Amino acid sequence: MPQLVSTPRFDRAYARHVKRDTARRDCVDETLARLAVNPLDPRLKTHPLSGALAGHFACSCGYDCRVLFQWHREAGREAIILITVGTHDSIY
Repeated sequence: MPQLVSTPRFDRAYARHVKRDTARRDCVDETLARLAVNPLDPRLKTHPLSGALAGHFACSCGYDCRVLFQWHREAGREAIILITVGTHDSIY
């Protein structure tokens, strides 16, 4: 099971994105819980990115919400570095 590692950028984006919206907060929190258990869960729609964001991955947490992350695997350990969260247009 990979470890989720939050960045300061992610923390700020999370606070801004879920501000005063408990439904959105619950959706993002549920997505992060699924990501921690199985990053390739089909409900997450995890996919690699290309172009300027090559080396990054994104997963869906609702219709217009995405979590951007990097996946690190070293010496048998996995870590998911959470980069940012937001709408489709703000992420890409």
